[in-house]
Amino acid sequence: MNNLTSYVRARNIGKMPSIELHPINIAGLSSLLVSGGYLTHTVSGNVSLSILVGITSAAALWVSDRYVKFSSPESNSGYHPLTDPPDEVNHVVNHGKMDTQLTATYREVFKDESIVVELGEPHPRFITHIIWHDDVNLSDARKLRTLARKLNIETEVGREPPFQIIYSMGGGASGIVMPKIIPQGEQPSIIPFDPSFIKKGKLISFLGIDVRGRPISNDRSIAPHGQATGTTNSGKTVAIRNQIFSDWLAFPESIIYSIDYKSGIKSAPHSKFTSDMIEGVQMILEFRELARRNWEVVSESGLDNWFEFEEKYPGTLPPIFLNIDEYPQLVSEGDRSILEKWQQDKIDAKSSGDAAPVKPELVNDIMGEIVRVYRAGGAFVFIGGQKFPAKEYPTSFTDMFDCRIAMRVVDGDASRQAVDVAGAENLPDRGGMMFRLASNPIQVGAAAFMTSDARKELLKKTT
Repeated sequence: MNNLTSYVRARNIGKMPSIELHPINIAGLSSLLVSGGYLTHTVSGNVSLSILVGITSAAALWVSDRYVKFSSPESNSGYHPLTDPPDEVNHVVNHGKMDTQLTATYREVFKDESIVVELGEPHPRFITHIIWHDDVNLSDARKLRTLARKLNIETEVGREPPFQIIYSMGGGASGIVMPKIIPQGEQPSIIPFDPSFIKKGKLISFLGIDVRGRPISNDRSIAPHGQATGTTNSGKTVAIRNQIFSDWLAFPESIIYSIDYKSGIKSAPHSKFTSDMIEGVQMILEFRELARRNWEVVSESGLDNWFEFEEKYPGTLPPIFLNIDEYPQLVSEGDRSILEKWQQDKIDAKSSGDAAPVKPELVNDIMGEIVRVYRAGGAFVFIGGQKFPAKEYPTSFTDMFDCRIAMRVVDGDASRQAVDVAGAENLPDRGGMMFRLASNPIQVGAAAFMTSDARKELLKKTT
């Protein structure tokens, strides 16, 4: 341990704030393997490397706030900012959070005595190893296969182990995340939706819990619009429904328009709902007019945006929300309807000798105006779909969606489009989530879930 002590001292930790450590009882690896288990489906070598290399500087799975509390003059909350994490290797070692068996295994595999491994925050859907190291190359595919074998993680011949993601942002901390096995015929453990997290008048949602035990949350003042990508049975609709309930709990008097081909979000609060995509086109046109009027009110007040208006004149201009699940279906059917009507109008105009009608706006044109212009007037949009290919949804449109959710998606391209990195194609079904808010580090976790009875009870209590 002398080498480790020297390494820690060399990291200049004397500048760190004081630390109050909270003990936590961490189960051993052997019991974890028995009770939690690992997924047996795997990730190809190319995908694994794209995950590891693609987000090397993006984020870290740091020691949980539940483990370490910081005190500093700059942080009245008592928690050190995630963006400036301290080096905690010595505290992990001295206070017993180091998992000796895991640490020995990682040191043996990666041939580096600086490594210290801690078992991450307990989570119903994932297992996390938090790894403290001195610039060890954790993306070595051969060593990862060796690690999987030593941890008794089953893999198919010639395939990479099911390590979902490795995050690293320097400073010596990384995280390896693995989905837990859900035995056939069993339902995954759920994370209950927590309505107490939502504060009246604050558009900060509760979407789920990440592998470090932190809330996954969208702040509409940072990301007015959101996009959720996921395949059937991935939990995409659940995530969108959580956003709708959060918006409604924050502003019960708000106006909520919802469109969903499969009616999955119909059980969430709404002022208007349709599952008919032709009616959906009329609904977004109506929403645009409402958004334009609200934007004019804010503009005439001399204030820059709805949040400033709400602060100065609270409750006088409720926000309006447009939620569209299966958005590509709306584009496909809506555009076809618009173009068919245009063709008929041209025929009618020619027959009557009138001027030919101009080409009409298509769905993305209408939505583009809403998300670009009327966000300042308190108009907020959330869309969902299985995939948003770049040739059909240009960055000029998708860049307006700063809240990005990827549930399990069809492939690495869909994952990169959704959250800028591959990996979501290997998330577990029924709630596994990667989340990015603006340029913040990606969070990995699972969506909260409300049973139908819980939704009814919440609606009853609030109305």
